[in-house]
Amino acid sequence: MEAGIKPSLAKRIIAEVKLEGGQVSREAPSRFERPVADHSPSAGKYSTTGAAPHAASESSLFEIGVAVRDQVKQGEIELDDLCQRYRITRAQGYSIMGAVLSGVLDGAMATEAAVAPHSANAEPGAVRLTGKETVLAVGDLHEPFTHPDYFPFIREVAREYRPDVVVFIGDEADHHSLSYHEHDPDGFSAGHEARVTQKRLERWFNEYPEAYVVPGNHSALPSRKAFTAGLPRRMLRTYAEIWNAPATWQWVMDLEIDGVRYLHGDGKSGRMPALSWALDLRQSVVCGHTHTVGGVHFSASYHDLIFGLDVSCGVDQHAYALRYARNHGKRPVLGCGVVKGYGKRPEFIPML
Repeated sequence: MEAGIKPSLAKRIIAEVKLEGGQVSREAPSRFERPVADHSPSAGKYSTTGAAPHAASESSLFEIGVAVRDQVKQGEIELDDLCQRYRITRAQGYSIMGAVLSGVLDGAMATEAAVAPHSANAEPGAVRLTGKETVLAVGDLHEPFTHPDYFPFIREVAREYRPDVVVFIGDEADHHSLSYHEHDPDGFSAGHEARVTQKRLERWFNEYPEAYVVPGNHSALPSRKAFTAGLPRRMLRTYAEIWNAPATWQWVMDLEIDGVRYLHGDGKSGRMPALSWALDLRQSVVCGHTHTVGGVHFSASYHDLIFGLDVSCGVDQHAYALRYARNHGKRPVLGCGVVKGYGKRPEFIPML
């Protein structure tokens, strides 16, 4: 850690970099940035003129990063000040600060792509698909702690709707044994859990030969642990390598199909997390992460109609890994999502 950095700033930046897989890329685009201005994130409270921040290009972010590099290292500028001064979004501010603190903006090797946060396990680049009449969005699996009826439930939904694309919304693996929170000492060891998870995931690989996976916070636990241990990215394995997945399964941080954004959803909670994401991004969103919420909500303006589809999960609430939620009052809403009509007609399907 650079000398002189304020502890509060360091904790916030390191926490954010951990969530992004612990590395800053020279290649991949930001998880939250959009090349089309109409869809860029908005956070108007950072604007000095009252206007919403703009989605700056990588070139602009690079110039800002170089300009504030020394101030960030000395702890002389905070995230909110940076966003307000340059009228950029919070995600862009984190990108810049993460790049500065990781050292990739130092010296002659600094490049414009260095300001883009990146998960070490994600496929480089964004994926944009069009012309897909039906998309099946499978909820959080948390293998090997998936409900025993969830796999046959998803199979029946797939047979009925015949999707053109299958998307797994993240947390395909639970990694309870690697948790930063307390884990059951009588449960699986890390090695045993990985072996059982591998066997459970193989049935999904066999049933759905082609699929996209949007990594979740549980998905990233191996790379987050590696980051905590100080291991560089070159020593890490990709998600596909960890689970011996088919080459036709792709883990991507940034997935959009017919104008609908598919993301895991960590960072939001409450009763309508997907709609909250949709309002932030100003485009329709499908997400999981929040196990106790499932359904569709719409928002209309004079210019557009967008939706948020919460696909929830397929977890077994009686598994020891889910014990932390037993006294929360709410229970998981098991189900999945289907988006038909080329991104126009969302539907939540509960597992009854």
